[in-house]
Amino acid sequence: MTGAGFLRQLHVALHTGHSLHLMPGVESAMFMLPSTMCPSPDECVRDRRCIPDHSSSTTTSSRECTPSSAADKEDESLDGTTTEEEESTSIEHVDDELEDSEPTESFDVCTFLDRHGVTRSTKLSLSPASDEIVVLMTSGRWRPNGFPSVFFVPRTFLSRASPSFKSLLDKMDADLADSKKRSYQRIEGVDDRLRFSSGSQEHMFIGVEDHPNDLQDFLEALHKYEKWVHSAKWTDIHSLAALLRLSMRYEVKPLFNQILSALIKDRYPLVLSQYHGASDTCTGTDHRAANLVALNVIHEVDYPPLLPILTYLTSISWSPTELAEAPIRSHAPIGGPEECWFVNERIRNLVVELRRSFSLWFLGLLHSSLLKRPAKCATKEKCRKGYAAWRERTISSGRFTTDPEAVDLFRLGSRFGVKQTWFCAVCREKATERVKGVQEEAWEMLPAFVGVGPWEELL
Repeated sequence: MTGAGFLRQLHVALHTGHSLHLMPGVESAMFMLPSTMCPSPDECVRDRRCIPDHSSSTTTSSRECTPSSAADKEDESLDGTTTEEEESTSIEHVDDELEDSEPTESFDVCTFLDRHGVTRSTKLSLSPASDEIVVLMTSGRWRPNGFPSVFFVPRTFLSRASPSFKSLLDKMDADLADSKKRSYQRIEGVDDRLRFSSGSQEHMFIGVEDHPNDLQDFLEALHKYEKWVHSAKWTDIHSLAALLRLSMRYEVKPLFNQILSALIKDRYPLVLSQYHGASDTCTGTDHRAANLVALNVIHEVDYPPLLPILTYLTSISWSPTELAEAPIRSHAPIGGPEECWFVNERIRNLVVELRRSFSLWFLGLLHSSLLKRPAKCATKEKCRKGYAAWRERTISSGRFTTDPEAVDLFRLGSRFGVKQTWFCAVCREKATERVKGVQEEAWEMLPAFVGVGPWEELL
């Protein structure tokens, strides 16, 4: 299908209210459809593409279109369970503002396609009856066949949530009034803006460069943040990264700050004692891909406090060869085996260098601290040999230059093969104190190794 053909099809879809049919395999990701864009009630019942609006307070039944795969899921929450409307949270909900401002016409069902291709539905009642519907279309470069995904979003929803979208939409109004021509000025990755006419209603059309999965997660979280938090997406680092990336791009500061706070609280603590208690959330091979996604997006949004811990975790989770040969990508690869990748060469070089320099500095400091036997040691020769065996087994320099996964320097202990029979009681106690002291010193030095200020300035 040519580009002109697709735009004609988009125009027909807007005019008739039918779902936009893209090529097979293309994600028809509609955020919301207005109730004025619906076929006849008989046709709705026959093809099950439309769902009655049971929440309307008027006597006239309001209906709206949804993809057929979502027809039986109108009451599902984002995680597939039936729930009541959520209470408002600390984030300022756009729908709550609108419901208080003026009478609304219910957009009863929003449909989304999640990252696994499963259609979900959620209740929505947020837009004035006179509100415009903005058409957001993603770039076709994200799809194997080159076709885009389309989202239908009320203008007021975008304007109240995002200063960037509000400025853009206001500018489009001014451009249209002044010249009646298309505007090609590029703003924040947004491209090619125009209006489509559907009957008596015009629809603003905005082309965006965002990945459709990212845009979908962003719209979902803006719609009902609390529901999104309690969905399966809360544990998906790709979704969290999407919210950070787009909330910064479109200036949604409350959402941006909440996601950062959640990452620090639940995944990546910035205090060593808290890091010791977070072993199941951020370390090990099960988390290495997630840590890499987090590092890349934190680098993109330029949030220095999380750079030290994420750079360190990435450096010990992949082999030196994987790190050095990692490709440069703009987005995480979807599907297939886990793959090391970086958004630019600077962050890749930083991780590679940290793997080498930080570990060697730490090992040198620890070795000099542990090599000398305590004065009260009664079996100096035995303990000296025991230390050599423990060092070779756990923290030898080879573990940091050749092993696929290096030992976590901040979690050295019995779990890494220390045998109590190798040391006398005096040496074991002294070694524990010295290891703890070296770890604390290393934690304080970690920000300097990644080129950011000390923890006192970062926190």
